[in-house]
Amino acid sequence: MTNQEYYGEVLDSIPFSLSVNLMKQMLPAPLAYGIAGYFRLRHYLGIPTKPNYGFGPLGTSTELPADQMPPRPMSRWAAKLEKLSDLGFRRIAFSVPDLIGAKESATALLLDESGSTFAVLEWMRMEGANGIEEQVPVEFDSYLMNGSEVMTGLVREEHLAIAGAFKMDFVDQLFLADDMSLKRGYESHLERIKKLQPMHFTPVNAKSEHEQHSLRRFNYLKELGILRKLTDREVAYVKQQRLPQ
Repeated sequence: MTNQEYYGEVLDSIPFSLSVNLMKQMLPAPLAYGIAGYFRLRHYLGIPTKPNYGFGPLGTSTELPADQMPPRPMSRWAAKLEKLSDLGFRRIAFSVPDLIGAKESATALLLDESGSTFAVLEWMRMEGANGIEEQVPVEFDSYLMNGSEVMTGLVREEHLAIAGAFKMDFVDQLFLADDMSLKRGYESHLERIKKLQPMHFTPVNAKSEHEQHSLRRFNYLKELGILRKLTDREVAYVKQQRLPQ
């Protein structure tokens, strides 16, 4: 499905204090303030930085059977899908987002035996600091009866600081290096929710419930200024961008 409304994580739209914190993960403080100020100045002058990709709003992804998914993410996921199956996770859905520009992505959604924890397996191919890179982060999510959420993410060690920079006040986030096993990551998540009251789902309602919580996060990040809708001119520019194969 294609939708003409696209969003992006565009540096000039990120609030100044958050941008400084993000930059300080990679640069000395004086440089962090200077670069963050430069991006915000461009924003206020109406000269935004150019995004490399954009994605449609939630609900525009295409759900596919496993045997119709692109082979590249499925091959990168193979070992993790097998391990998650060994841990008792059931596959709920595979999907490919409505993306334009220099990024490729896919998602797999799984639910554990108790129905209390989702596993979100992602695959991304995009431009990184050292050229084109692929990432396969894993996220464990539990939604609590009081309306808050617990998330345990496994990402590359070099991405830990950046991943932790974007906080949502209703999500208790913990990011761990993905050189640990999925079993240890899952056990860490279960330990975090052990004394809490997670909601329980079934394979029948899991996808719709997860989508509702994903929409809540999406809207929060829009309100925070981390995500913004791309202009028509930006969409036209992004559609011309391509990743080398």
